[in-house]
Amino acid sequence: MRKQLLIALFFSVLVCNAQKTIEEIEKEILTIGAGPQINSFFGDIGSRSIGKIFTNARPCLSLDIEKRISDLIGLQVMFVKGKLSENIRSNIVTDNLNFESSFTKLSTNLILNSDHYLNIKSNISPYLSVGAGLFIFDSYTDLLDANNISYNYWSDGTIRDLAESDTNAANASMLYRDYEYETSLENDSINYNSISLVAPVTVGIKWKINPYLQGRVYGTYNHLFTDWIDNISFGNDDYYLSFGFTMNYVIHKLHFEKKEKIDVDIESFNRSDEDNDGIIDIIDECPHTPKSIKVDLIGCPIDTDKDGVPDHIDKEPNSTNYKYVDEMGRGITDSLLFNRSKNELEIEVQRNQTFSDSTIQDNSEEIRELIPNLDSIRPNEDKIKSILDSNSNELNFIPKIGLREFTESNKYENLLTSHLFQALKED
Repeated sequence: MRKQLLIALFFSVLVCNAQKTIEEIEKEILTIGAGPQINSFFGDIGSRSIGKIFTNARPCLSLDIEKRISDLIGLQVMFVKGKLSENIRSNIVTDNLNFESSFTKLSTNLILNSDHYLNIKSNISPYLSVGAGLFIFDSYTDLLDANNISYNYWSDGTIRDLAESDTNAANASMLYRDYEYETSLENDSINYNSISLVAPVTVGIKWKINPYLQGRVYGTYNHLFTDWIDNISFGNDDYYLSFGFTMNYVIHKLHFEKKEKIDVDIESFNRSDEDNDGIIDIIDECPHTPKSIKVDLIGCPIDTDKDGVPDHIDKEPNSTNYKYVDEMGRGITDSLLFNRSKNELEIEVQRNQTFSDSTIQDNSEEIRELIPNLDSIRPNEDKIKSILDSNSNELNFIPKIGLREFTESNKYENLLTSHLFQALKED
């Protein structure tokens, strides 16, 4: 029961995957497949009722290669190896017959595909094939048990070691078939050929799981041009039905995109010299050298003393006695370090003096000295303007349109001492 559930689950997954739409990259040109088959024989032993398909089935293995010729037509070569069999039990003694035949079939089939021809968007598509081939068979029957005792079929349906008509039939022992087909089937009156033609007609369905993998389920009617597979001939050719499943690998047509041709003048490209230093770009290791700068054989500016600083910016182009140089090619000495340190210190001191609070305070004291006592000065706007104009660097924030606007706006009050600002305001 567990095995049946697993098989059902496997086929359910295949069906679900097959229902997904797949965009093919290119149409297939060759398909290789393999899978199992079961065969049911219809001949001169037993009835030809379709109902016995499930009672006398035998397994086999198939291998096929299909060459896709067009959207509609494919050419297939199929190899099949397996067995055919039939066993009849009856109360009529002469009707108890059996055989098993090992066979090999090699056929060429013409396949009519519908996937591309009918422009079917689904990845499930039917197909039909007809073909012709060779069928080689070798038939045997089971007449002896494991102890090489012949089977004797009785009218009561039993098998015994003595015939029912034997005088010692009362002492006969029961036998049971071992289903080992040990005796070769031959006809004493007719020496028939064990090779026959076969004409298979197949109807199947393709499942395109993905562009490179297909599953195929099919049924085949195999008409045999012989009536001797079961070693009995009543004038009607034998045939058998096959039901199979294969997994097929699809080989697609190789697709090469035509690339746009680019016209490039290789000679001109190889001779280009972007910085015009006389060294072509392909070997120029310093491709952006400034104009009128002498360069060496690899396109880099000349560095006479080999200190890493090119001569055109080297302040000491012959500083061969120094192991280390600065960014301008000068040898690193104590005096150079001292001078650079001193310069940096002077810059820092000047910066601090310019922007420190003490400097602002000193400027304020200087203004007080220039205007020692505003109370003793006659309120004279022209004179005050003269004093302020003589110190315009310190008081350049006073509006030039007049003192009245300046004193009436409180936003300037904090920029002067209270004594000076009050004097200007009262005036």
